[in-house]
Amino acid sequence: MRIRIFQGEWGPAPAERRERSRRAQRLGLVTYVRSRSARRPWAPEELTLLGTLPDVELAVRLGRTPSAVRGVRAKRGIPTARDRRRKPGFAAR
Repeated sequence: MRIRIFQGEWGPAPAERRERSRRAQRLGLVTYVRSRSARRPWAPEELTLLGTLPDVELAVRLGRTPSAVRGVRAKRGIPTARDRRRKPGFAAR
């Protein structure tokens, strides 16, 4: 087992991590593993709702986690629903 301490990373090398994961699956130690491709993609209708409601409220409505909603909204550069800079007619004091 090779442990690397490089650029702030600890733990086994990526190849060893994959091998450990596969071995755990083969042995039945993992009951539920969700691959990146198995995640539910965002529908265009869901993306248009980002920033219109608070993240927590929208997460409940879409059946997603608040951190997923927050992450996608931030990644796309969409301000929060309560960001006063986005409202027309707002005058800074």
